Amino acid sequence: MHKTSIFFAVVLVIVLVIAISIYSFEAQPDPLEPRELENGLEQAIEFMEKRYYPSAIEELDTIIAQEPDNAEAYFYRGRSYQEINDFQNAIADFQRATELNPADAETFFQKSTTYMRMGEFDHSTEALNRAIEIDNEYVFVYFNRGNAYFRMGQYREAANEYSTVVAYNPEHANAYYQRGLAYIELGELADATADFQQIIDLNPSEQLVNDAQLQLNMISKN
Repeated sequence: MHKTSIFFAVVLVIVLVIAISIYSFEAQPDPLEPRELENGLEQAIEFMEKRYYPSAIEELDTIIAQEPDNAEAYFYRGRSYQEINDFQNAIADFQRATELNPADAETFFQKSTTYMRMGEFDHSTEALNRAIEIDNEYVFVYFNRGNAYFRMGQYREAANEYSTVVAYNPEHANAYYQRGLAYIELGELADATADFQQIIDLNPSEQLVNDAQLQLNMISKN
């Protein structure tokens, strides 16, 4: 009788172990198929366009869990973190994206933008330098590098960057404005006056024209 009880107890334990193993196996999520991954990325981008950034992050978490070498997923998750001011996670994702795809200038650009918003202008400039190495005609990179130099008090370097921007795009009013500010800091008021007047001639927006006129009025008082 005692041996029979032990036998049934052992059998019961074996059955329970098998049942738990089967349940655990069935509970594992099935790997996403390529089309499902693509749909998930499209859904995440749609969430971002609607400014549903936490939902986008959740969608991208799923993709990255299934495909940890998906540079595009890291990029978009970094952009989502950037939009909710979670800069540390944004930098981490942009870093991973550049490791997986080191030839993407846009990722370095977004990385630099995040560093700039964090006030880390040296790191921002490093990322911009890398972006320019990849694509030396990426105009926004020169503009942002000019902004980084300006924030660091390197006004000559900033003016040179803005000059590159207007060489590529002679109607880039913001570059004229920023260069005008750099010229003021350098004491080159005639050049600053020319830039602010150029903005008025271009007439890009009422706000920028008013700002340029204000700078001209201040220069005329000196």
